[in-house]
Amino acid sequence: MSIDLRGGYAQTQREAPNEWEFVYSRDLNPSGGFDDIYLNLQNGGQRGRTTVAFSDLTEDLYYGGLDVSYQLANWLGVTVGGAYTDTERLSRRREFDIRTTGDYPLAFGALRPDNLLGDALIALGYDTEAQTAGGIGPFSYTIIDTTAADPAFSAGLEIKAGYAQARIEPLAGVSLDAGVRYEDATQQVVPLGLDGLPSGSANATLLNNDYWLPAATLTWEIADSLQARFNASKTIARPQFRELILQTYYDPESNRQFTGNPGLVDSELTNYEARVEYYWGSGSKFSLAGFYKDIENPIEVFSSFNDNTVVSRFANAPQAELYGAEVEVQWNKDLYTLGDWWDSKRFVAIANYTYTQSDISVQTGDQVNVPELGGLQSASNFFEDGTALTGQSDHIANIQLGLEDLDRVSQMTFLFNYGSKRVISRSTLSRPDILEDPDLTIDFVARQGFELAGTDMEVKFEARNLTGRDHFEYQTTGTTRIENNSYDVGRSFSLSVSAEF
Repeated sequence: MSIDLRGGYAQTQREAPNEWEFVYSRDLNPSGGFDDIYLNLQNGGQRGRTTVAFSDLTEDLYYGGLDVSYQLANWLGVTVGGAYTDTERLSRRREFDIRTTGDYPLAFGALRPDNLLGDALIALGYDTEAQTAGGIGPFSYTIIDTTAADPAFSAGLEIKAGYAQARIEPLAGVSLDAGVRYEDATQQVVPLGLDGLPSGSANATLLNNDYWLPAATLTWEIADSLQARFNASKTIARPQFRELILQTYYDPESNRQFTGNPGLVDSELTNYEARVEYYWGSGSKFSLAGFYKDIENPIEVFSSFNDNTVVSRFANAPQAELYGAEVEVQWNKDLYTLGDWWDSKRFVAIANYTYTQSDISVQTGDQVNVPELGGLQSASNFFEDGTALTGQSDHIANIQLGLEDLDRVSQMTFLFNYGSKRVISRSTLSRPDILEDPDLTIDFVARQGFELAGTDMEVKFEARNLTGRDHFEYQTTGTTRIENNSYDVGRSFSLSVSAEF
């Protein structure tokens, strides 16, 4: 018998002050003057906008679990156990719009952000005598609190789980791992006012659900170096807190603004996979797999547009299927035959290719709940039957070519990554979806360990995006293309040294 007892606590904090946004715009049909120059007149979005946001987040996680395992016979082992997690989050955000009033000079709108709100210009906005002497204005500044109706949220997720698993070997070379997990979960989001007390807002979420989640994996060792695995399971994907909270946040990785949806529900997945694996010398391997997923209420990203900004939100599509195949090859070649220096060196080549297809199903009568945009309404307002899931590329390929030392930390690797075009966000009102085109990127990473004054050290060099591939997000009708969130990525190089004490 073996007993595994675990428990822990973790806290995450994030403070994000002074999140500035400066928007410059120009007239696509200039008639003279400053029309063809990008200006930020700070007039609430008609010709530019300046906002600043302050946010902070604190999350506490408590978890614990107990597993008891017992080998009943040579061919049968069992494990039973339970787990508990309790996550609590407090998120607060304030946003302010800085606007000009009066006769603001057009030429000032062409200034770069640090001068646009520089001390000299702010002082001039409150010095009417200087404005009169300069023959400009009069103009001044005002600050508008554009914080959403609910400036703060308290969120929590409590999960109580119990499970049992059996490991069975009915025949030589055949094993079956089968089990079931029961989960009872409560997830809630409570809007708070500026005083930190519940505001009574309708933008709240309360999800009380329990699930039975069976899973089974059958492994067949066809030969010493060849095996096949078959897996089936049911899983749950719960909405993240940030997807539930009706609060705008900026994602620096995607360079987009998101707002949560308190009407989201859990996604339920049924998963199937079959995989064949072959192994040979020096850890080399080949695997081929096919997979299928049936997803009820998958969470999708959609974007809404107005004259001044694009905001991405979340919604549950009614149902979707995802299926495909994956092939992976890893070849390790020892290089000791090349001479003494190569005695512990190894060449490593890894190639992976995944082909994926997915289909969203939208039937007559299916509904979507988006409280901010009117609550329950037809799913066809957001999703089209037969379209692919967001974020899914038909083709994904990765290749790694590297040289490593088996006796010490020494490694050099080239990484080639390719992804075909994919929908990154749905569009509403029959507009074209927003597409992303990752294409090919190439990186290089090198690590070298050494000893200095009796201390183990490591130097690491990274060169990312060697080809200078830019980021492209756009909408297209087939003949017209609008760049939605495209920007220069550039190349990046970093060098770091670490020590292990």
